[in-house]
Amino acid sequence: MTICHYRYYAGWILALALLPRSATAQIAPEQPIALMDQGSEELVPLADLSECGKMCAQADWARGSACWTARANLVVLQRTRPDSLVLIQDQSGTPETLDAADFHFDYELGWDVSLLGQVAGLPQMEIRFFSVDGWTAQASAEMLTAPIQINTATGDFVNATGTVGASYHSELCSFEANARLPHSERVTWLAGFRYLELDERFLADIPSEVTLDVATRNRLYGAQFGAEAQLWQLGCWSFEGTGKFGLFGNAATHDGVFDTGSDEPEVRSASDGAVAYLIEAGLAAVYPITPRLSLRGAYNVLWLGNVAVATDQVPVSNFVGDTGIDPHGNSFYHGAFVGIEYRH
Repeated sequence: MTICHYRYYAGWILALALLPRSATAQIAPEQPIALMDQGSEELVPLADLSECGKMCAQADWARGSACWTARANLVVLQRTRPDSLVLIQDQSGTPETLDAADFHFDYELGWDVSLLGQVAGLPQMEIRFFSVDGWTAQASAEMLTAPIQINTATGDFVNATGTVGASYHSELCSFEANARLPHSERVTWLAGFRYLELDERFLADIPSEVTLDVATRNRLYGAQFGAEAQLWQLGCWSFEGTGKFGLFGNAATHDGVFDTGSDEPEVRSASDGAVAYLIEAGLAAVYPITPRLSLRGAYNVLWLGNVAVATDQVPVSNFVGDTGIDPHGNSFYHGAFVGIEYRH
C-alpha cells in the first residue's frame, strides 16, 4: 500500500471524527421560509415559488449555510501518448521502429473524493484524494533486417529478426489539503499542500528471448495555489471553474533490467531530484436533486512537468557502467468526473 493510500484513510477518519453533526441545527432552521429576489432585492415567501423554483432556492440556501460539503466522483481519465522517441529499430534502409508515440492509452476508470468544511476558529479546509489505478497500452513492430538495435546510452544489439512486442503501464494518484480563503461571493482562493505519485513501466520482448524492463517512480511533495469561481447560473444549473498551479520536489527513481537470456540479467538503478510542476484546470456543472444533494459533472485537464517518464529512460540506460535518469519528461491527462455532492 502506497503513502497516498495511507494519507487517504487517515484524512477521512480525521474529517469524520471532527464533523459536528448538529452544527447546522444550531445555526439555521432546516429550510428557509423566505428568500431574497436578486432582481428586486425583496423577500419572497418560499410558498409563492413554483416547485422547481423552491428546489433551486432551497439548494442555494443549503449551499450557503452548509458547514460541510462532501463530494464523490467516478473518474474517466485518459493519459495522452508519450512524445515521439525511437526506442528500438532494425537496420533496413528505412528502419522499422518501435516508437514511444506508438502507445495509445485508452480512458480508464478511477475515483475522486473530497471533503470541505470548517473547524471553529480555522479557515475553511478541503481534503481531496483521487486515483487511477492504471493505464496500459500495447505496441509492436516487425524487425526485418538484423541486427535489432536498442537505443540505449551504449547502443545494444540483438542479432535476430522478428516481432518486438512491448507494453506500457502508468498509474497516478494525488492527495491534497487546501485552505479555502473567500475573496468575494463568487471567488475563493486555494492554497495548500499536495502529494502525487506517478509510477510507470515499459517492458519490451525482443526476439532471441531478450527483454528490456524499465520502471520509474515519482514522488512529488510540494505546495499549490489556485482559485475556484462561481461562473454563472442557468435556472437550477450552476457552473464552476477551478484552476491550480503547484511546485514540487520530485524524488524520481529509474530501475532498469536488461536480460539477454544467456547470462544473469543486468540490473541498474538511478535516482535524482528535480523541481516538478503541475497545472490543473476544470469546469463543473452542478444540478440539485434535493436541497442538500446535487449531481455534479466536470471536465478536468492535468499537466505534470519535470517527471521521470518510463520511455524517456531508454536513451539514458547504461547496462555496462552506471545508468542515468531523465527526470525532465511530462505527462498530460484529461477526462470527465461524474458524481454527487452532499451539503450538511
